[in-house]
Amino acid sequence: MSYPRSELDRLPPWSLRLLERIQNTTATHARVLRSGFPAHDPGTAGSAVPVLSWRAHLRALESERTESEIHALATGISPEAIAWARAGGERGQQWSERGNAPPISGHREEPVRAHMVGGIAHDVWHLEHTAAVIAEYQHRVAQGQLPEDSATYQRLQRNLLAVWERADATAHAVELTPAEGAAIWGRDRVGWQHLVAVTVRGYDNAALVERWQIYGWPGLEHEAHRATANLAVHTPASQRAVSPPVVWRMIQDATDAIADTEPFAVGDRALERAVRAALPTDHAAAWDTEPDTGPTSNGARGRGAEPGNPE
Repeated sequence: MSYPRSELDRLPPWSLRLLERIQNTTATHARVLRSGFPAHDPGTAGSAVPVLSWRAHLRALESERTESEIHALATGISPEAIAWARAGGERGQQWSERGNAPPISGHREEPVRAHMVGGIAHDVWHLEHTAAVIAEYQHRVAQGQLPEDSATYQRLQRNLLAVWERADATAHAVELTPAEGAAIWGRDRVGWQHLVAVTVRGYDNAALVERWQIYGWPGLEHEAHRATANLAVHTPASQRAVSPPVVWRMIQDATDAIADTEPFAVGDRALERAVRAALPTDHAAAWDTEPDTGPTSNGARGRGAEPGNPE
């Protein structure tokens, strides 16, 4: 499968790490599927626990890959690039083993700072996705599809604030530039419409409630507060040069986008179809052909100016 060089070469390191995670998770799934099946132990009699554990492991890996693919698609990475990363993993190849993969550590950025910038990007995605889940859940409550759940909603609000504080404090600690901030959280109206279209507008009620509960888990607040305290940033948030959009603004943007966006059939399956469509028809054909210009980005990012590599 051709290497989407023109797109991947302009992605910032935190975006490339999403593709790395997709490929590595897929590779682990392929390994567990092909060689991880448990041997039968006569001493366990008719116990199906080993097989059930094997299946649970596969399902967990599938879920992790799907969430990473949703994140990648919502940030504007094309289905072709996602499919390219998944294809390498499907044949058991890790990102580091792929000769033509762009080097994530090759950017001119100090490794610890790069890791922290990646943490900011992850937190901002958490904030955006949670805001979309809240807006969609409330939309379905108004339609009578789901029940009110004020207890979880209060936990969601506390978690959002705690994660926002961690992202903000980290941005200050690494002296994030305005250009880097814009690349991570500069989602405009079209960008929010794209995000809700590839996520919550396609979740069925069960998928939405699952994420509603996960993002309302109290442990998220605890971990975020602990990480923020460890950063020891003393500058008041109001005096910081670069900060993520405030939480209420994200929820409002997601609410507006939902009003503008028609729902479609189950988002996870729609994503699967999009990625599968980008895979080669003949899986036995040449993978990782010599680098060419390849497919470019589909422009779905919807975040204003295209981000460059933060340096």
